[in-house]
Amino acid sequence: MPAEPPARLDYRSVPGGNRPRLIGGVLMGVLAGSLLSFVAYWLGTRFICVVPVVVLAVKVFFGTQFRSDERTRGVAIGVLLSIATGALIFFGICTSDMSFH
Repeated sequence: MPAEPPARLDYRSVPGGNRPRLIGGVLMGVLAGSLLSFVAYWLGTRFICVVPVVVLAVKVFFGTQFRSDERTRGVAIGVLLSIATGALIFFGICTSDMSFH
């Protein structure tokens, strides 16, 4: 008995679904991660130098652990993307505190 041929694939359009929710989650994750970086680095560079390492570890942990869940995937991707923004904020705050006299 011959097997049935597989169903034909439709390449014409991307199926709808969670794309707007994913993009909204990514934007929310980038904004939340960047705000966390700004506040932590602004306060942390004046008190403790360990804060940047802790913030980076929290972002990597959150981003990798919650990336597999469908509901939190966008936010996790956004938090991982905010690591680059956090690095720019960190280096910007460090250079603004330096004296070039």
